[in-house]
Amino acid sequence: MFTGIYLLIILIILGGTWWLGFDISRRVATIENNTRNLVLRSSATEAIAFLRQSAEKAQSGRIFIENILPSVDKIIDFPKEVQGLAKLNQLDLIFTFGEETAATEAAPGQISFNLNIKGQRDNLFKFLRSLEKSRYLIEFNNFNLSGDSALIYGKVFTQ
Repeated sequence: MFTGIYLLIILIILGGTWWLGFDISRRVATIENNTRNLVLRSSATEAIAFLRQSAEKAQSGRIFIENILPSVDKIIDFPKEVQGLAKLNQLDLIFTFGEETAATEAAPGQISFNLNIKGQRDNLFKFLRSLEKSRYLIEFNNFNLSGDSALIYGKVFTQ
């Protein structure tokens, strides 16, 4: 009789131990799964924060470039500004646009131009200094000075 009770108690203890082991294994698997999800969410949150910060930097860079480089539509004012600077420096000027190269992700757009200028050489140098200080980003490629006239080839950069 006591043997049957002892055997029943041992079976209950063994069954409880087996069930407890199974329950612990299930809970460990759940904890591991939750930990993996937490790590993934943490990584995703860090990536989103980094992308937001990068987007803000890119936006400020874009604004900077837009302020420096005019759009192609606004480049129409460039000859007027060049003419105004020439008149201010008492020079006769003929302005012509040349070839246009569209902007790419790697490089800004550019439009070539030619300046045929007549006037005193000192005034010409004042004109060139004031043109370099203008709101347009320009590059001079070639100068041809002869007496009181100059032929200048350059390009203006655009977005």
